[in-house]
Amino acid sequence: MNLDEVDTPPDLIQLLSAEERERAGRFAFARDRRRYQRAHIGVRRVLAQLLGASDPSAVHVRTRPDGKPFLADTPWLHFNLSHSDSVAVVAVSEHAEVGVDVESCRVIDDADAMVLAHFSPTEQAGWHSVARDLRDRSFLRCWTRKEAVVKAVGTGLTIALDTLDVGVGGERRRVRCHEAGGAPWALDLATVELPGGAIVSVAHRARSDA
Repeated sequence: MNLDEVDTPPDLIQLLSAEERERAGRFAFARDRRRYQRAHIGVRRVLAQLLGASDPSAVHVRTRPDGKPFLADTPWLHFNLSHSDSVAVVAVSEHAEVGVDVESCRVIDDADAMVLAHFSPTEQAGWHSVARDLRDRSFLRCWTRKEAVVKAVGTGLTIALDTLDVGVGGERRRVRCHEAGGAPWALDLATVELPGGAIVSVAHRARSDA
């Protein structure tokens, strides 16, 4: 959704949780505050439509202890939200945990340091092999893929990003990570580039470990 074009009646702001309203209030600029509010109201509208509810107020979003949102009345419907500048994306799954990340294309001033700190050796080699004028997009593809995986698993799981090999391209692939002291996760990962230039990655917990 385009957060600068979507219509948000003032009464819908009351649908936001106290935590969301507090976070919205931290933004220094009104435009950023509106975008945040519209994104979080927008996810309720999407979920209400999927659930056949005419009123978004029927959607009760809660937050787990690990920071991941869920539906209190419909725990089987998994969802995730990401927004960057004016672009917001919602990923929804009826089967398993899902994570999404979107980033507007831009120059990454500290890309070299970020790659060294957070990319796996294979990803570092892949990124350095890309032409310099394409490296910002390559970086963002890899970054959104890592973020999507982490968001699918939940922030309660601390993952060293340099151990998470997701690739610097946009190819579909299956990735694996481990919960501390728990079973490994297998996630299917895909990346798309939107017409306006934003990059979106979605990670979905695999239904089988094939």
